[in-house]
Amino acid sequence: MDAGPLSANQTSHVPAMTRQRVVIVCPLGLRGAGGISRAVSYFTDAWKGQTDAPEYKVVDPRGAGRLLWSPFYLLRTLAIVLGEFTFGNADILHINIASNGSTLRKSIIVFVAALVSAPYILHLHGAGYHIFFGNLPRPLKAVVRMMFGRATRVIVLGERWRDFVCDDIGIDPERVVIMHNAVPAPDISRRIHTNGPCRILFLGRLGARKGVPELLQALATEHVQGLPWTAIFAGDGDAEYYKKMAADLGLGERIEFPGWVGPEAVSAYLKSMDIMVLPSYNEGLSMSVLEGMAHGLAVVTTPVGATPEAIDDGVSGLLVAPGDTDALAGALARVIEDTGLRYSLSRAAIQKCAECFDVQVYARRMTQLYRRCRVEHHLGSS
Repeated sequence: MDAGPLSANQTSHVPAMTRQRVVIVCPLGLRGAGGISRAVSYFTDAWKGQTDAPEYKVVDPRGAGRLLWSPFYLLRTLAIVLGEFTFGNADILHINIASNGSTLRKSIIVFVAALVSAPYILHLHGAGYHIFFGNLPRPLKAVVRMMFGRATRVIVLGERWRDFVCDDIGIDPERVVIMHNAVPAPDISRRIHTNGPCRILFLGRLGARKGVPELLQALATEHVQGLPWTAIFAGDGDAEYYKKMAADLGLGERIEFPGWVGPEAVSAYLKSMDIMVLPSYNEGLSMSVLEGMAHGLAVVTTPVGATPEAIDDGVSGLLVAPGDTDALAGALARVIEDTGLRYSLSRAAIQKCAECFDVQVYARRMTQLYRRCRVEHHLGSS
């Protein structure tokens, strides 16, 4: 379902208001290192140039650092939701949700939202949510179904996630909206690097789910190791463990592990690198992949989550099966050796992002979705 235009008949039933007012529940707010924070940051930044954009407040229900402090952040979020909707200062609650603790926190927020009759949108991000949900005992599955079932709309990142939400959780397809993640168009002119070693970027949490062990093993294969390349593995996680693994594989001098880096460093890497690689086992729709495409990097990744909706294999990127080290090594060798292939993948990726993942279009769609939800809530309560 799309957030299409509202009819004059629908809008006439709602009191005029210049702007929608929304509370956005987002882990780590706009400062976090994760994909949800980046996604929310991008579309709220896009709103700044759009005259009909909503007024918004972003609240963090988890907090950074130790989980010990998480209950205090959650209590603050609950207080804000209660206050904003009790006193009529907000129209829509936009809840971003992932697996595990995120679902627990959001179930409490949903309960409080129900107390003040706050219409809410549930925005599903979790890369492995289908696995998480499948492993829940029956009573907890019922709780999750209740959360999703009471939402005014459920936003998912792609067709596979729509199928999961409809088939497994049992949500009416008419209430599910596909909104692929989106990124801003960078102000750069991509030039294919032909002198010196090819530069490879991994951007994400260093861990097994992201395929980091397989990536290191692929880079250590005889063919790939004999090619001219350097790499940067930027992200949080156990950097020292993977740094040692790289050294044991004979790659210690060719890979940098800067740890977590801020937005300015990420932007600099995206502008200066040649290849983006993310061999994940699970993804919703990776922000790193979309950022790499927007910057014209040759992307090598896996067809998980909604990724096949973003990348046409062999056209705007290369797809390899998760865990297939040989296939990953072969794809990396192709893009390292073939400058022409890197150029064609770069051009197609930039075009695909401009056509399908433009954050300005995304931000306008989100505004329209809020307006539709508010109309339906008003009609339903009148």
